[in-house]
Amino acid sequence: MSASKKKLAWGLAALVAVAVVVGIVRGRGEHRTPPAQHEGHAKALYQCSMHPTIISQRPENCPICGMRLTKVEQAPPQPPSQPGERNVLFYRHPMRPDVTSPEPAKDEIGMDYIPVYEDEAASAQESEVAGHASVHISPERQQLIGVRTAPVEERPLVQTVRAPGWVVYNIELSEILAAYKQILLTTYNIRTHPMERVVQRANTHRESLEFEMALLGLSQEQVLDLANVVLLKLPKYVPTILLPPGRALIYVNVFEHEAPFIKLGQAVRVTTPAFPGESFEGAVTYIEPALDPVSRTLKVRVGVLDPKELLWNQLSVDAVFEVPLGTKLAIPREALLDAGETRLAFVDHGGGHIEPRAVRVGHRAGDFVEVLEGLAADERVVTSATFLVDSESRLRAAVAGLSGAHQH
Repeated sequence: MSASKKKLAWGLAALVAVAVVVGIVRGRGEHRTPPAQHEGHAKALYQCSMHPTIISQRPENCPICGMRLTKVEQAPPQPPSQPGERNVLFYRHPMRPDVTSPEPAKDEIGMDYIPVYEDEAASAQESEVAGHASVHISPERQQLIGVRTAPVEERPLVQTVRAPGWVVYNIELSEILAAYKQILLTTYNIRTHPMERVVQRANTHRESLEFEMALLGLSQEQVLDLANVVLLKLPKYVPTILLPPGRALIYVNVFEHEAPFIKLGQAVRVTTPAFPGESFEGAVTYIEPALDPVSRTLKVRVGVLDPKELLWNQLSVDAVFEVPLGTKLAIPREALLDAGETRLAFVDHGGGHIEPRAVRVGHRAGDFVEVLEGLAADERVVTSATFLVDSESRLRAAVAGLSGAHQH
């Protein structure tokens, strides 16, 4: 071998040796990196914003809705017994928390079971609501899934009662009044008739017409005035008996659970599909003393102003009663959830801490619900994405229960 070739071979050998040494040094340098920079952190999990039970260790698509899974925050780990370690209690099914495995596994569609750590289970705090637990949802994730809150506060509540009805034309009342006038004269003329049966039959007919007039909204005082007009031969009817032009009478059927809100003299606004944009103002003139046993409704008589005389006999109408309830402690209706026999709301304590709370409610007025027990003024409740928060709360409670069973 020539001297030049020997020098080249020695040079290549030296380069290889240097590369090996550098690699070894770098490897040792990496092993000298503090473990805290690489260990002690939980493996990232990804969750569907619409279906919180769908959790994966990979940023894939939700198998239900197809949305991309988003990275979720893990509960901060408790100080481990050895640096960089978290104790896994068990692994749970990604869609069914009650299905667990002591070892890593996959579900029916190939998704990995989710590890449940000791510190994660310990962070699920029990609540007074059965099957629910307090949860921690970071402000960033709350924004992602659309969580909004509203204050619990005193506010004036107005109960709106809507009821269907129909117009009763004035001629009906006129016909009954004419018949009543005739029976009054008859009973007066036969008051001394020798056959008691004839007098009794006439009086029964008179009482029947008086009952019909009461159903049409006439008071006892008005009926007495009419009797005086007829028997004393006054020149004309008392003006309050017959409705003058520009007025109409309406019957409405109010459901029994709303009937206690209806009072005599109460203001009413009436509309009809026959005349869009038109409304008629009126007031309650008569309330029947008994419910209809079939429809479970209460018949209410309403007198309304009809200056254009648009309302004809049997025309369908809609009546609206606005009933002030006073100032009450209330929350938005969206904040209330039904959990079986319990109604609950989620209280936002700030910093991502959300607590389920059992609530007893009163009247539902428009967009708000009266709060009787369970919440205090100036607290804040979740008003949107409540079903996602509810799912998270149930999931945490299930995980906590399973972790307790596994620890025993």
